[in-house]
Amino acid sequence: MYKKVGILVMACLLLFHLSACHMQFAGPDVSSDPGSGADPGGAPGGVTDPLALAATASETPRPTFTWTPERVTISVSLETNCRSGPGTAYDYLGGLMVGETTEVLGRDASGQFWVVRNPDVPGGICWLWDQYATVTGNWQSLPVATPPPTPSPTFTPVPPPDFTVTLAETVCHAANLRITNTGSLTWESWQTSGPDVHIVAEGTFVKVSAGCGGGVEDARSSIAPGESGHVYAGPLPGTHGDVSITVKICSEDHLGGTCITKTIGVSY
Repeated sequence: MYKKVGILVMACLLLFHLSACHMQFAGPDVSSDPGSGADPGGAPGGVTDPLALAATASETPRPTFTWTPERVTISVSLETNCRSGPGTAYDYLGGLMVGETTEVLGRDASGQFWVVRNPDVPGGICWLWDQYATVTGNWQSLPVATPPPTPSPTFTPVPPPDFTVTLAETVCHAANLRITNTGSLTWESWQTSGPDVHIVAEGTFVKVSAGCGGGVEDARSSIAPGESGHVYAGPLPGTHGDVSITVKICSEDHLGGTCITKTIGVSY
């Protein structure tokens, strides 16, 4: 019986020894061999080579990002003028129509006007009233613009009402007088008079042609500034002599409104 037990113990020791040997010489540790690892593509071994990973990362360009600011635009519900400054005292430069949009570049401190790209002048800038405007975008980030100086008003002197009177001709015992409007009013009616001539009132500005039966040319109802017309006075007394003729010109019909009177001497 003791012999069988000894044989059994020796068999167990032999099996233990063989197991230990198998564990010691099963093969190399793949985790310690850099050459046995898998590449990033997934080759057998399951180990990533850090040098290969670094080389691959260095060859891939990094993306670049460009920041683009938001574009602020403006439209109107009613046609709006665009001027050289914030208000009607500034010159008109263009206008924004309904259905159009343009870019907003700035704003005034009061919030009543916007500095925009002139929709009528490429590259131009003007100021647009906010009354009918709708702004789209982050307008709070726009700079506050300083208004330009108010244009100095220009005054064009207006000439006072006036006219000149000259003798054009005498024909058929009548004086044909040329009237030139040198003032700012339009002359609408006239009257001629004199101690030796017949009074003709509220006549049409005309030109009397040469010859007693020649009729009337160039008839007009008024004389605007810069224009000329004709009035007549007669009949003149006798066949020749010197007379004084007074001409009254008025700015309204029937000798109304502003009137100016001048006298001319006529020799015939």
